[in-house]
Amino acid sequence: MKDMKKILSLAGISRKAGKMILGTEKVISEIRKGRKNSVKLVLIASDVSENTRKKISNACGFYNVPTVFIESDKTTFGHRMGANGELSVAGITDSGLAAAVKKADIVETNEQE
Repeated sequence: MKDMKKILSLAGISRKAGKMILGTEKVISEIRKGRKNSVKLVLIASDVSENTRKKISNACGFYNVPTVFIESDKTTFGHRMGANGELSVAGITDSGLAAAVKKADIVETNEQE
């Protein structure tokens, strides 16, 4: 079972540490750059549109970036991450924080092994 409280707490730490990219297009753009300091893990709100889900899943799948579907709507996710308004997608760029989130998410990731 997912530990949503821990996942959102770690996401908040990532945001405060400057190790998070907010927004679908910014996250996809950073993933496509494929740099070493690029996105290590993508968090997706539970109520994203099918189009957004497909776009982010395609990019993450192609570049082998794991995703975590969080049990939080876009409005709550945006508020918890300090965004102005709704937030559908966020990317964590720190390996350690990404690993901690994956560990807390023992139910649902798309990581290719």
